[in-house]
Amino acid sequence: MMVDIYSPPKSITITLPSDLVAELQLLAQEKLLCVDEVVREACLAYTEPYIWERSCKEWLRNHPGQQPCELGMDGNDLAAPGSEKKAK
Repeated sequence: MMVDIYSPPKSITITLPSDLVAELQLLAQEKLLCVDEVVREACLAYTEPYIWERSCKEWLRNHPGQQPCELGMDGNDLAAPGSEKKAK
């Protein structure tokens, strides 16, 4: 399950170092975004690998004995015939 970025927003109050707040404000200004958008993207980039890991573990629990496969961005199995298997 991935984060639904269109779910209703919820406020949170956090305390950050003033230098970091200044950098976030500068970055937001340079990218023509609001600070909330910069923080949201940074949080998503940090949390997504953990969300994927939890989702994978849940899938493995719900599908015992079934061989997991890797899917590409197009949804095709990366190990399908004619495709190169990624080196691990």
